[in-house]
Amino acid sequence: MPRSTSSSCTLVDDTEVEFVDDIEVVSGPQDIFGEITIDLTEDQIDAAAARDSSPRNGELLIDKIRVSNEVIRRGDFIQVCGSQVGRHPVDFVQIKIIVEARSREVTFRGRPFTRTRNLEGKLQRKSNEVCVLEYLKLDANHAVPDHPILVDVKMDQVVRRRKLRVTNTIFPTYRSIPPLAMGRNAAQSGDRGGILVCRWKYKVYFTMQGQRLRPEEEAIERMSALEVSQDSFYRQSDDELRSYWRKVQERNESHTNLIDLEASSGLQAPRAATRSVGHKYTMFDAFSSAGGVSRGAQSAGFKIKYAVDRSPDVWETYRRNFPQTRLYKMGVDEFINTTQNQQMRVDVVHLSPPCQYFSPAHTRDSANDGQNIDATFGCNALIKKLRPRLITVEQTFGITHERHKNYLHLLINDLTETGRDS
Repeated sequence: MPRSTSSSCTLVDDTEVEFVDDIEVVSGPQDIFGEITIDLTEDQIDAAAARDSSPRNGELLIDKIRVSNEVIRRGDFIQVCGSQVGRHPVDFVQIKIIVEARSREVTFRGRPFTRTRNLEGKLQRKSNEVCVLEYLKLDANHAVPDHPILVDVKMDQVVRRRKLRVTNTIFPTYRSIPPLAMGRNAAQSGDRGGILVCRWKYKVYFTMQGQRLRPEEEAIERMSALEVSQDSFYRQSDDELRSYWRKVQERNESHTNLIDLEASSGLQAPRAATRSVGHKYTMFDAFSSAGGVSRGAQSAGFKIKYAVDRSPDVWETYRRNFPQTRLYKMGVDEFINTTQNQQMRVDVVHLSPPCQYFSPAHTRDSANDGQNIDATFGCNALIKKLRPRLITVEQTFGITHERHKNYLHLLINDLTETGRDS
């Protein structure tokens, strides 16, 4: 398994914490990735991806075992140390099986979790918010396996048992409120003893090149309602969440021919709708330039309702090509300020912020660098204002290079902050 070679660990300033007995486990290029070297064979990866009910050769399945002063069972959620999968530290494991080898060594095998603060800013850094790590090995045809790999941890890597809360809602709903603590150690105390909340999956699709694990694609996905137990207090239908995000009680700004997928006056699940002839989805084209994206979207059947661009050089061309579109002749920041009292809703927002600063052809500083960077990170306010169903982003591949990776992660954070998969 992808695991650190560390055999022991120490927690600084550790204190005794009283835990509840019941564990609530709800079922349910340099690239941006680079290469990750781990001490694995391909056989180990294949074994790791096996179903959790199948011990490996020579392993005996056991139901529970005492670790220090706690009894650890299958299904428990444990805090661990000295473990890693790919480049991500593993902080917690949801135990699928406990096995004992012929050597009498006990192994806990399960789903790996990490704190959201370990994800390089792609998710909000919040206390006791965690994310499940799903590493999926692609075959020679790049087919996706049914199950992600599991991780192994040994007894001396187990720190303590913890309580997990799985929800498909958006932070801060159902967040963990840690016990009251005083002084500078309050945050550490909360980390050690609070309930852990999981809302996200971090997926890494990888191939093996010898003993190198090579990520091919990554995705951040919010837990869906189907992944949270139906009788769980922490489950909310995806339709309800979508309705809440778009504030359907204020949906009158939608195009009159817009398909109504959320015909509901409250947060109840909307009735199913079918798209009939003449119904069009609406779109906002941000940083529209002369309208290349708008033309493609219009040809695909979208109604281009709004567009914004600050360059006078493109205004007349855009107006002639899209006379029925409301073009805002200003930057996105000015648009936000100018329309702050206007209710506006569209189905799709396309973001194509200036790419010059991030381009590999950008070899020296420019007077417009700051302005171009700011434009990229004004997108968050635009998304929150328009509350679209779908967001698309266009940017140069240079933003994935090492020197710009922090900007990429911040951009991803702007999307995940609103509960969007990335």
